[in-house]
Amino acid sequence: MNQVSKLCVCSLFLMFAAISVQGESMSIEDLDWLTGKYSGQFGPMELEEIWNEPKGESVQALVRITAGGKTNMVEVVVIDEIEGGFELNIQQWDAGLKPRTTGAQTMELGNVGEKEIAFKAKTEGPLKS
Repeated sequence: MNQVSKLCVCSLFLMFAAISVQGESMSIEDLDWLTGKYSGQFGPMELEEIWNEPKGESVQALVRITAGGKTNMVEVVVIDEIEGGFELNIQQWDAGLKPRTTGAQTMELGNVGEKEIAFKAKTEGPLKS
């Protein structure tokens, strides 16, 4: 796993560690706390995320990683509400929108606990969980 993939795994874990799920049924509106623009440093790289508000049973984010004044990666994250749970789809591109993979990676809902939600890979791709 390269440094950018590790950063994305850390980013997803930190984002989803803040959610609190009560009861068995979840709604995409439970993720409204994601809405906003976030950025931070990871070594020499800067990670930026822009999350729109949950609507239409989904929430999306545009992610950009830059280093040395150049774009390293662009990523689209889509979380869909499915049967009382969530499914995450993620697609990554290198600079110039050159796809890193042939298609989006799908991740299924893993463990859910108090203030924690985790996804695990359902299809091949750069992320395992």
